Amino acid sequence: MGARVTGKIGAIFGVTSRTTVSVALTMTDGGAHTLYTLTNKPLWDSNIPPTILVNAAPPAVAYTVDYIDGTITFASALAPGDVVTVNNIVYCTMIQVGDCYGWSLNTKLDTADATAFGDVWHTLLATFIGWSVTIDSYHVNGYWFGALVTTNNFYVHLFTSYTGASNEEYFVGNGYLDDGVKVAHNAVVTEPITLNGTGVLKRKLTP
Repeated sequence: MGARVTGKIGAIFGVTSRTTVSVALTMTDGGAHTLYTLTNKPLWDSNIPPTILVNAAPPAVAYTVDYIDGTITFASALAPGDVVTVNNIVYCTMIQVGDCYGWSLNTKLDTADATAFGDVWHTLLATFIGWSVTIDSYHVNGYWFGALVTTNNFYVHLFTSYTGASNEEYFVGNGYLDDGVKVAHNAVVTEPITLNGTGVLKRKLTP
């Protein structure tokens, strides 16, 4: 089971380097929120999960990590004076390696049984299990080749429409290109390529 979204405008970014840092932040605002941006470096490497501690111990509450925005959300607010430590954040430095002029996003869905114990009726939820994007036409520049050789790890920004206005929808995600991609330098290429997504595909709005 899946779904397809298409668009015409997008950008491709290659990962040029990865940097590992650790951050500690003391809650000084009363701890009345659950979302913490612990570094100004987004685009964390989702293949290398960071170690998260609260007051030098594993958190007592559940949390989720947004690897694209570089944030952590706790299930409930932490207390004033709590110290959140995030060790081994691996964030990516990128450079734009091309523009794309036609893309088709394919999402893979499955159903999960979320029936509560003792219920008579079954509850089924659609769960997101993966994605890929086929890019039909794109322009590449000189940085493409360096990124392809060193990491083959790319990020895409995919716009469903683009006018330059604010609050326009686009998708952000990263993945790996299929083997055997051959492209010309500084040229528009019409041979389709497929980026197989890893991790989350995130819907965002332009500021």
